[in-house]
Amino acid sequence: MKIAILEDQKQHLDHLTDLLDQASRLKQLPLVVEIFDTGESFLFAAPDADFQLVFLDIQLAGTLDGMAVAKQLRAAGNHLPVVFVSNYDDYVFDGYDVGAVAYIMKPVTLEKISSVLEKVANRKTVPILMVNVERETLKIPQFDILYLQVTGHTLFLQTQEERYILTANLNQFEAELTADFLKINRGTIVNLNQVAAFNGSDITLSSGEQLPVSRTRKKLLKEMLLKHYRGLADD
Repeated sequence: MKIAILEDQKQHLDHLTDLLDQASRLKQLPLVVEIFDTGESFLFAAPDADFQLVFLDIQLAGTLDGMAVAKQLRAAGNHLPVVFVSNYDDYVFDGYDVGAVAYIMKPVTLEKISSVLEKVANRKTVPILMVNVERETLKIPQFDILYLQVTGHTLFLQTQEERYILTANLNQFEAELTADFLKINRGTIVNLNQVAAFNGSDITLSSGEQLPVSRTRKKLLKEMLLKHYRGLADD
């Protein structure tokens, strides 16, 4: 497995590389590691490097922090699995926006590193949703979807950057979406990764948009959000 590490603190870098070496021997998984100390140098190398995983420190001394690097990767259509490493949990929600595999709090442990390597080694391709838009079939990464919603007789799909009108029925997509999605009312399915807040009657998405939650779905939504957020932080 070819891995990139973006870390500018030598003590943290040495600790992480040592753990990767231990995990490699433990899992009998050969690793090739390439190290970067700035976001710019990593982004320059990434398109041609064929990495299978990248560890990104959130706090970096350069112009770009780890989250900005991840967002630029996704904007360029790069679906490389991303693991954030940080001293702070402030960015956990942001990790969902870029489809992070995990968000690891420092100090990093062998158990967490081994778990991440196993997850990535067993990971399938990034889930996509096939949709028809104006006689064209598009493949949309599911992590990029904010929600699908029926308004009147029209079905909309909202991503982080685009809004599409679909020639389809909302129900036909439910079986194709991953467990990250939940129907919050009769005409709306949301990506739990993109939910920034829930006040009991409405959700606020990472985009700032608010959507109503039906009375019958409130309890389930709260349970799913708690389970979902804990899952990323614990990985």
